[in-house]
Amino acid sequence: MNKKYIVRLSDDERGVCQEIVKRLKGTSEKVKRAQILLRADADGPSWPDSKIAEAYDCSVRTVENLRERLVTTGFDATLERKKRATPPTPCKLDGVAEARLIAMRLGKPPAGYGRWSLHLLADELVVLEVVPSICAETVRKTLKKNGMTKRKIEYWVIPPDQDAEFVADMENVLETYAEAYDPEQPVLCMDEQPVQLLKETKVPIAATKKHAKRVDYEYERNGTASIFMFAEPLSGFRQATAREPRSIGQSKWPNCWTRVTPLARR
Repeated sequence: MNKKYIVRLSDDERGVCQEIVKRLKGTSEKVKRAQILLRADADGPSWPDSKIAEAYDCSVRTVENLRERLVTTGFDATLERKKRATPPTPCKLDGVAEARLIAMRLGKPPAGYGRWSLHLLADELVVLEVVPSICAETVRKTLKKNGMTKRKIEYWVIPPDQDAEFVADMENVLETYAEAYDPEQPVLCMDEQPVQLLKETKVPIAATKKHAKRVDYEYERNGTASIFMFAEPLSGFRQATAREPRSIGQSKWPNCWTRVTPLARR
């Protein structure tokens, strides 16, 4: 089939592409574009678009677009990433939208898709009218911030199947978090975590002019404690309380200590 846009590289342009491919100069997309141009060169291999697309794992339309860009915009503009006509509109998800994204990511993808992709998640958020628009990069950053990576096992409160009451209660919690600050009705968060107490087995060596403080790497287990955290994020209040473990026997540590520190405002 006759091609509308013919790739015919000069010796200098061919040398630039070969240098990019050989030394992997630039982004991976730039290297791929250089490879496609070399294979599509009419004075070189002159591969058909279908063979190029199969070799470099892209669509035939991508190869056709690259041919057109070379003819209409020039060699340098073709190798570099195409600039956007308008800057991207920043989109930040609130707590409710983040919860919908996480729930969607943990669920099954739509019929016909084997797994969730970033672009598919972004499209579904728009289709469900969670956000008016969102890019795949924002989805990636949100999932990374919430620990949604393949290398981790996350622990969640998994609702029973078909439990509408549970889901409704959780949505009420998210709506409460999203409310504006009201000093008459503060929103407090509380959590508890058991910790193991450690003590040093050797006395540390104080710092001198010649060396920093030296602490032996060996530690000895010295009981346990429970850390209670109370926080009011909208007002900047935080209180941490360490209490002795709920077990038989007396602890060597004080019964309770409390520290109140302001939260760093975002």
